[in-house]
Amino acid sequence: MGSECTCGGVSANVTKIVRSFLAAADDGDHRTVRTLVDEHGLVLCFYVPPARLLRILNATVAADPMLSDIAQVLQLFLSPLKTRRLRIGAVADGVGHRGSAALSSKAHLLYMLDLRLKGHPKAAARHSQGLREGTATIHPLRDACDGWPQFVAVQRGITEMLAGDFTAALTSFQEAQLRATTPGLEFLHREALARAALIHATFGDAVVAANLVARAASTPRTASWLEASLDVTVALVEVMVEQDPVVGIRILSELDQSHIGEMWPFFIHAEYRVLEVAGAYSRVSRRLEHLAKLPFARTDGEGYSGSVLALAEASNHIATGALRQAKTHLARADQSVVLTRVMSALLEAQTGTSQKAIALAREIRQHTVHLRRMEIWRVSILAGAYLAQGDGASAVNALQEVGQLDRPLDAHEATYFSAELRALGEQHVPKWPELAKVSVTYMDRLPNQGELLTGRELEVLRLLARGLSRQEISDTLFVTLNTLKSQLRSVYKKLGASSKEEALRKASSRGLV
Repeated sequence: MGSECTCGGVSANVTKIVRSFLAAADDGDHRTVRTLVDEHGLVLCFYVPPARLLRILNATVAADPMLSDIAQVLQLFLSPLKTRRLRIGAVADGVGHRGSAALSSKAHLLYMLDLRLKGHPKAAARHSQGLREGTATIHPLRDACDGWPQFVAVQRGITEMLAGDFTAALTSFQEAQLRATTPGLEFLHREALARAALIHATFGDAVVAANLVARAASTPRTASWLEASLDVTVALVEVMVEQDPVVGIRILSELDQSHIGEMWPFFIHAEYRVLEVAGAYSRVSRRLEHLAKLPFARTDGEGYSGSVLALAEASNHIATGALRQAKTHLARADQSVVLTRVMSALLEAQTGTSQKAIALAREIRQHTVHLRRMEIWRVSILAGAYLAQGDGASAVNALQEVGQLDRPLDAHEATYFSAELRALGEQHVPKWPELAKVSVTYMDRLPNQGELLTGRELEVLRLLARGLSRQEISDTLFVTLNTLKSQLRSVYKKLGASSKEEALRKASSRGLV
């Protein structure tokens, strides 16, 4: 759709196109309306107020039910869920006046938009793959015909970011940036930049995010209604990279939330982040409980949009040491989303199962390698797990993985690591930033790596929780009573407990038993 067009007239003045369209609609000239939709569909979609355009499309369809490809896509894109009437069956069966290849491409686009807008981003992402395979080769001149190749690339990217496949989303947004921009549709280029910046600010590289925002700001603004949504996206980027929670909270409070649209999962993530940095954990719980009641288009456990609330809850519980509750919430999240995987590795480290943490942290590298923030967090977990096992050499080797990043750690990024790991980094990793004073960080608010129980101590604790006596535990583990007593003293000390009952209570709250 759009790859076979001719360039005649598409660069005409946007105002002239819109006025001609509205005049034809007022006159009941459905033929002219349909012609303008086919030739300038995206211009009309993003410059005519959506509700008004939808009314005109519906009236035109009522007069002549034979929908064009573009008119049907725009109807779907603009229709509220409750009133949507998607006639996808005929499209999927290949019925229509165009060739089967064009219909196949349209079917993928329609299915993708329909599923995504209904809160099924992963199912929608499967159709985004179909669109990727059917996409015309990038051409700097022919792409400028009507903007559809760029629009489709952006829509693929949004679908993939909501599904939690952030690397694929960045690839789609990169394609949209490489395609030639149609005059009047410059906002599509800015949208690709802004959405990619939001991914980087949340999961990737803050410096790249800032560069993308700067490029978006240098792109000419238009009168499209989409500009307000892009301004909100840029504001969310600012919140994600802002280190002062007071500033972040102020930016969020000034947002026009009516323009957040499909970026609502990132709004929740941004709000959680500033409250977490401020240490307002009780406020986080109340806020998440409130947000969970809002009718966002989501399917719990599907993609990033269906997991963001559960992940925020899990993170909040990890930060306060309530690891059992954290496990419960983490189990509700989509296990394929990179943030879920990183947090799972972190949780294994915090509950003392260092070997599992190491295995997970190594396994997920292919998913974090292109997302700087996630990669740094993964390395900090891996190094911390090695250190908990007493393997300082492997911890140093893990820390040296940050040397493979595009640039050395900055002072803020170094605070992802515990004080003990930072000391190792300063001693053994070239260009590791020296930090004389470091404020409390997310990683440092977690139970200290030095307080993690060894594998044998966890065995002792779990046998104790089963009600076994000291003699029975001694016999089970084939150790002397004196050795067992020494291990119990170590367990109590690490848990900050003075009795068996207190130790078991604290172990339970941390999810250790």
